[in-house]
Amino acid sequence: MTIADGNLWNGIYVKLPGHVGPKRRRVEIVSFRARYLDKDNLYGGAKVLVDAIRDIGLIVNDSPKWIDLKVRQKLDRANQRTEIKIAEII
Repeated sequence: MTIADGNLWNGIYVKLPGHVGPKRRRVEIVSFRARYLDKDNLYGGAKVLVDAIRDIGLIVNDSPKWIDLKVRQKLDRANQRTEIKIAEII
């Protein structure tokens, strides 16, 4: 099974449609938290995730030429987590 098929990578489930290659992607990171973070802390924490996504080859790099990045947060005290959605921009 490949990353494009969907698998568990280092504790993160990854699912991408189609071929993983040099295409522009929409990356949406949603942090579900017990309380809201300041925006600078939210975006600072997302940098490590975006760099990891780049390092494993799911995006070419993190410049606006290659990704449309959205970072947001929601409250969920019972199930704190971070969800990352990656989609090809057509």
